[in-house]
Amino acid sequence: MNYKTKTVQVHIIRFNQNEEKYEQLILKRNENAKPYPNVWQVVTGRIEKYETPIETAIREVFEETGIVPVKLWNLPYLASFYNYRENEINFSPVFVFEVYEEAKVNISEEHSDYKWIALCDISKYVMFPSHVIASEYIEKYILSNENNHFYLIDESIWKK
Repeated sequence: MNYKTKTVQVHIIRFNQNEEKYEQLILKRNENAKPYPNVWQVVTGRIEKYETPIETAIREVFEETGIVPVKLWNLPYLASFYNYRENEINFSPVFVFEVYEEAKVNISEEHSDYKWIALCDISKYVMFPSHVIASEYIEKYILSNENNHFYLIDESIWKK
């Protein structure tokens, strides 16, 4: 059995001024997506050769939504799953991207719809446990933690 880091998971959040709360973006995969057609999810993506996980996360968010983050956090959580097709366990770094409330979402052909939802509502939409767990961690370690700066990724690393 192999242990791999081939993918990233990215949660995109914004502060809704009217509701006075944070929301996160979820995307619905299109009906022809393989695997998981019509499934709601956060941004995920495969790491390309010579790419760091942070670079992958930024690229995937832009490709799938057209938006650029204003802050990045490295969530203290690794998503994991077993890929039976390749007989490997995959560990995915999880990132949190904050965007401006007015950021315009332009979904890619990979998706058919998107929604901004309360973090606590994610289990009503997504089927992947790692997306639900990460949302709980976002609340606990990023939004409700005065020490969240420990997880903030310095702009010199990702703004090039």
